[in-house]
Order: sequence, then C-alpha cells, then structure tokens
Amino acid sequence: MSEKTVCVSLGELTRTQGWSVYRVRTEASTYHVAIAPPQAHRFALLRGYSVGAGRMIDVRDSAPRVGAESLFDVAPTSWRGKPLAFGTTVTSPVIEAATETDAMLVTAVTSALVPLPQSTGPSERDRVRYPEDWIEHTEAVAAILRHLYRRPGLLEEIQRRGALHERLNVALAECALLLRAIAGKLASAGSVRP
Repeated sequence: MSEKTVCVSLGELTRTQGWSVYRVRTEASTYHVAIAPPQAHRFALLRGYSVGAGRMIDVRDSAPRVGAESLFDVAPTSWRGKPLAFGTTVTSPVIEAATETDAMLVTAVTSALVPLPQSTGPSERDRVRYPEDWIEHTEAVAAILRHLYRRPGLLEEIQRRGALHERLNVALAECALLLRAIAGKLASAGSVRP
C-alpha cells in the first residue's frame, strides 16, 4: 500500500472551511473583506490601507453593512456603488469586488483576525532613540530578507519541506501587505526627502 502526500495551501484550506475573501476596490483605496463561515459566529473583517484615513484599517464586525443592507445579505456583485461600513469605519463607494484568488493573500488576511494593539507612542526609556530605533529595526528586517534570498540552496530546501514552504509564503504575503500599506502611508503623508 502506498501513501500519498497531499500539500494544500492554507489559502485553499481557509476557503474549504467556508471563508470567503474578496478584494474590494473603492474610489480611493483597495481592501480585503473576509467573511467567516456561516456555521461560526458570524462576522466579517475589513483590512487594507485607507488613503482617506491615512492609515491601515483592520476592523472586525458582526453587523457590517453595504449601503443600508447587511453585508451578509448582499452578494459581492451588488456591492458596486455602495460604501462598506464596518463599525465606525465607512469606505468610499465600491467600484469593484472580486473573489481573492491568491491563496497567500487569503491566508494573510484570515490569519490576522486579531489586530495588533495600537501604540500610544514611545516610552520614556525609548524616547531618546525614537524614531531612529524603528529605522534600525526596518534595516534589520531588510538584512534578514536579503540573507534569505542570497543563501545558496536555502530557498530550494524550504520548498522541499512543504510546511516550511507554506509558512514562508504566508509570512512573505503578510510582508507584501504591510509594505504596500507603509508605502501608501508615506505617499499620503507627502513625505519628501530633504
């Protein structure tokens, strides 16, 4: 009797568990909307960088709205022209809503259901180095990714190990989302190099 190994991406597993994830483009921004399966406690998640708000949006709501209707009662094809409302967050009108097909993005969106606590600013101990320490942290992340890319045979070895490969894909998808959000934040702040 032979055994067969089947590799399934977390994105595909997420969809088979009943999650629906959509890429939503509004007049100003692009978001992801994740809708939990009906058998779970019903809720939806809105994630993405809001150009209008100038920050990353990460809102979970059990009663989200599309215009005046419940998001759960309206097919994504009917979202066009209506704003999405998640808690106190209201988007500009939807221009396009489509099922997200990138399994890595589906995983990144649904695996981050608990938003990170918002910082109130640097502590007194960190104030001396703030914000220089954040630049150093960012440079360290860039160095790690550079080493990952340049290390001979490492990516091939990770690819041979299915679970590690999937973890790397999820982490890289999350990095891509965050880089896009940070770039949008810098662009909307009108940051100009001296």
